[in-house]
Amino acid sequence: PNSKMESKGTPAFALLAVKPERLGGKRVRFSDQSAAVTKPIIVTNIKKVDGPSCSITCCCRFLCSCFNCCCSTPPNEFFEADEISMEEFAKAVDGLQDITDVLLFVHGYTVQPSEILTNFGGKPVQNVFDPHVLVMPVVWSSVTISNEEVASVVGYVVDRARAEKAGECLHKFFRQAQIECKNSGIVKKTFAGGKFHLMAHSMGCFVTYIMGQKITKGDLEKGNFDLGVIVIKQANAAPDWFNENSQNFKRSGSKIAKIAGQVLLLWSPDDATLKALAESKLATKIYGPNDLGLKGPGNVSHIKNMKVINASTQFPALDNYHTYLGFQEFGNLVVGEIKKISSLYPRVA
Repeated sequence: PNSKMESKGTPAFALLAVKPERLGGKRVRFSDQSAAVTKPIIVTNIKKVDGPSCSITCCCRFLCSCFNCCCSTPPNEFFEADEISMEEFAKAVDGLQDITDVLLFVHGYTVQPSEILTNFGGKPVQNVFDPHVLVMPVVWSSVTISNEEVASVVGYVVDRARAEKAGECLHKFFRQAQIECKNSGIVKKTFAGGKFHLMAHSMGCFVTYIMGQKITKGDLEKGNFDLGVIVIKQANAAPDWFNENSQNFKRSGSKIAKIAGQVLLLWSPDDATLKALAESKLATKIYGPNDLGLKGPGNVSHIKNMKVINASTQFPALDNYHTYLGFQEFGNLVVGEIKKISSLYPRVA
């Protein structure tokens, strides 16, 4: 695949944090009903396919939750793809001559695969970014609930548990890549030198928090994690994640800062989604405050490689200060930071 082909349909690659159905050979199928797992699976040749007209999961959802679910209508959220190894992935990326960087994107909660694989903030996933930056979505098992009031509680509780598994999966992906760097020149070329970047949105930031929590002292000493830019966007995560004196900083935030060449954090006091979550007494009682993207990180002078941006000030024309993923100025901002940090890293030949 090449960058021009990707902009017209599904992305060239995706990282699955879900358990796919094996179809024979390398071919697998997954959907919004796929179970959460902690084993990362890299896929390519992704194609949207028709699903069954009814499933046990669909019927259970209807009976248990009494949502407006019609079992006679296919969910149309099924995808097939080819599973590939880390080395096969590295060779394929290296073969894309126009690609200089890879951006791993971790989505938020109550999102179906098609919203990530075919519709990224109203645009095809690749179109928001520079064609030289390959966007690779992370598909984690997020529940889908049409009733927004119910989704704000039930969906949040379910997805928090799934997000923890996705964070562990993300950690294993990078650890596996860096282990293979020792034995494979092509893997080292792909992953070394700040070529890989990560962008997390909303609850995807909690996924990233868990990844940081899983990073060990040995990981840091061995250089197992060497990312260029990490983007934390409208984080549905603890507001003290990057507070110097907090346990959350010690457990995760400090390690996120260490593995990145640059941390770009965007927040907005006008984020209506996070405002609603903050007002949800049940969610706050269970998990504590998780409105970093609404309040901002506070004083981060101790993190020399962090840039904090108030999205309300940066993008005054926005109507929605939570889901502005498809906003071109946002894409330009991220790509600009990637180009700056990438220029500082010597690329592996």
